[in-house]
Amino acid sequence: MKFGLLAACLALASFANSQADPNADSKKGDFDVDLLGKAHEFTIFGGESLLILGTEDRRTILGASYGYVRPDKRLAFRGYPAQMVQEIKFDYSRAGGEYPRDPRSDMAIGALFYAHYEWPWQAPRGFYFDWGGGAESVQHTSHDLPLSFNGALMLGFGYHLPVGSQKLLFGIRYYHISNAGRKRPNFGQNQIEATVGIHF
Repeated sequence: MKFGLLAACLALASFANSQADPNADSKKGDFDVDLLGKAHEFTIFGGESLLILGTEDRRTILGASYGYVRPDKRLAFRGYPAQMVQEIKFDYSRAGGEYPRDPRSDMAIGALFYAHYEWPWQAPRGFYFDWGGGAESVQHTSHDLPLSFNGALMLGFGYHLPVGSQKLLFGIRYYHISNAGRKRPNFGQNQIEATVGIHF
């Protein structure tokens, strides 16, 4: 059921994207969004939960994600161009053992939709910043996550550089995962992760 809800969210987002006016980006604005280009993205990540903002269950996380990257005029900030990334992520986590009743290991699948900005724009290498959110479904509930289906917020930053015709990205991400108060107590998980990604 929980994976079905996630799949439905992804299908709805893809349908809405397919119905968008393909010429909308070229009708307005002071930059050529086509120069940003489209890409696929594969990322691996690892990190751990931070015992902040309510989080009490320390976990180590490893995972991977696939994303589709495309220009999006609606995400421009003060005329500065942006790309939309639609990402599916999968991760495995291992608890520190503070809560014996919780399973020591867990798996999660999630969907994220976020804005991607690069500075300097159109430079072969430089910095980037990401922000967005989505949803995540965990295999087992735990002390911090009493519900299987949760919302997620993400902030990330890093550095990108060319490798042949591809783009390599090294970064740090912060995730906040919780049920938005649907069930109490709602400690939530606050995770910090190192990422290595490639645009191809």
